Amino acid sequence: MKLADLALYAVGDVAAFLKEPESMFTHTADILNEADITFAQNERHYTNRYSEERDLVPGVPMTEICPQEHAAALKLGGFDVMSFASNHCMDLGGNAMLETIDTLKSHGFAVIGAGRNIAEARKPAIFERKGTKIAYLAYCSVLRPGWEAGIDRPGSAPMRASTFYQQTDYQPGTPPAIISIAHAQDLQAMKEDIAKVRQQVDVVVVSFH
Repeated sequence: MKLADLALYAVGDVAAFLKEPESMFTHTADILNEADITFAQNERHYTNRYSEERDLVPGVPMTEICPQEHAAALKLGGFDVMSFASNHCMDLGGNAMLETIDTLKSHGFAVIGAGRNIAEARKPAIFERKGTKIAYLAYCSVLRPGWEAGIDRPGSAPMRASTFYQQTDYQPGTPPAIISIAHAQDLQAMKEDIAKVRQQVDVVVVSFH
């Protein structure tokens, strides 16, 4: 099968926390809106229920809390799909995370990588452009412990790893080799997600935060 000539654009963290959030796209809106599909990593919460640092979950040093109405400015970026598989997704707890997801969806964005449970967090966003079907999946490799979604617990789709430091030089104090090994269950779950959606689409795009 010959795939259509598609333009898929992607950017990293976005947050409409400026006083005039529309200004964040002054120099980029024309470019971002050229794409057939534009992806972004949502890094902040859109809620009017939390305004002080005292509202943060214990142990969380800081987060950026955006007024809920600021989410509308993200539409100027031409985004179609946004990942919330973020190390900040649970900074304000599950309710604020879910409110953020609902807010983004209300403005027409598909949200991936986080949800009310692990099934929702692992659910792909599927688009069709010029006769080609494209799926997006998102996972977080920098989650705080306990912020991964569960069967009945909100959170992010995890793709964790363990890191080891191995001395390679006989002299003490020399730099070690750094070895990272993927979490076996997370890796297997991701492979299953890709294999499952691959049967439905022509292209799979996977994001890791």
